[in-house]
Amino acid sequence: SYLQPDVVLALSVCGDKFVVGTAKRKVCIWDLRNMAGMFQRRESSLKYQTRCIKGFPNEQGYVLSSIEGRVAVEYLDTTPEAQKKKYAFKCHRIKENNVEHIYPVNAISFHSGYNTFATGGSDGYVNI
Repeated sequence: SYLQPDVVLALSVCGDKFVVGTAKRKVCIWDLRNMAGMFQRRESSLKYQTRCIKGFPNEQGYVLSSIEGRVAVEYLDTTPEAQKKKYAFKCHRIKENNVEHIYPVNAISFHSGYNTFATGGSDGYVNI
């Protein structure tokens, strides 16, 4: 049992790493082989509250979603070369009568064979 810095909102096992998304936009990464201390602690690259986290099947990183209809692809390797590969995008948004409705991204799931992922949102859609 480990006390987290904030309320835990999402978590995922990523190989030998355990990725925890907390309130106040923190991401805590634990190495399951050495639980003496936290492996990494990061600020979420997304502007709003974390909704879901899912580790890559290849154990190289994780996908993080927020209540603001955005998804970020992050890498565990902290070298500048690896960090250049990270990105974020908007999804689960519907524009009606020139008004954009933004929905939380509630679920993320990977397809291990195709190395792709899908997201599920409060808009009732699954995006692949």
